[in-house]
Amino acid sequence: SSAVACGWASQCPQQQPCCSEYGYCSAGTACLGGCNPQGSYGQGYCAPMPVCSSKNYTFADDSRFQKDHADWNGDATKYDWTLDKLDSSNPPIVQNNALVLTLTENGGGTRVSTTDTVLYGTIQASIKTVGAPGVVTAFITMSGVKDEIDFEWTGNNTDETQSNWYWEGDVDDYTHGGSHTTRNRASQFNTYGIEWTPTQLDWLVNGKSVRTLLKSSDKNGRYPQTPSRVQFSVWPAGIKASPQGTIDWSGGLIDWSSPAYTANKAFQAEVAWVSVDCYD
Repeated sequence: SSAVACGWASQCPQQQPCCSEYGYCSAGTACLGGCNPQGSYGQGYCAPMPVCSSKNYTFADDSRFQKDHADWNGDATKYDWTLDKLDSSNPPIVQNNALVLTLTENGGGTRVSTTDTVLYGTIQASIKTVGAPGVVTAFITMSGVKDEIDFEWTGNNTDETQSNWYWEGDVDDYTHGGSHTTRNRASQFNTYGIEWTPTQLDWLVNGKSVRTLLKSSDKNGRYPQTPSRVQFSVWPAGIKASPQGTIDWSGGLIDWSSPAYTANKAFQAEVAWVSVDCYD
């Protein structure tokens, strides 16, 4: 049977009650992190999300990663992270005391998510990004209804950081993006932060606010305001399968013959540490 799509306009049937983060109806793990209550069969089918817990994450080893998504039962006390996607080259997720996000030519990239959620707080991470055209490094918050707060890095301008936000998945003609200067982001670690309150959102680079969004600035009250997981990823935007607008935004098609790739047969971003300070 074909997968049943779900979302704002279409709810799941009772036998597949949960609208997964990928927009298809299912049961089991689809009812856990990323489950969209708006597209699910009814209230109460998405599992309650673990409440925010202030903590500092470091990466001495990979024991706090749930690596088999099919076996995930939602117990946030056992694991700090879910390995949502691992590049098919099967690289180690932790190397030299850092979370390593790998992309290879045929591997698809890597993404991890926190098992806890955050609803208002300060989230910071020390990151060294990829610096190649077509490759996206991302540090975001994402809720089940697709409220989203983003840091993203694309293209070959390794002095640029991009910020963005969405309310319930509405891209609003892609008018929410911002651009900020961050020197040598692909060759050294910088600290990026999201300071999120019920009324104001700040994006921080090395401790300084580079952008502020006030909830009051949107007359319809559109603003990220639902419990969200923290996610880190590296993914290939500059591939022929992508829409042309995505390819252009990311800096063009990926050059898999470039020295930046051939040196290690991989593009890799690194996260040295993550901190979450919950406000409630």
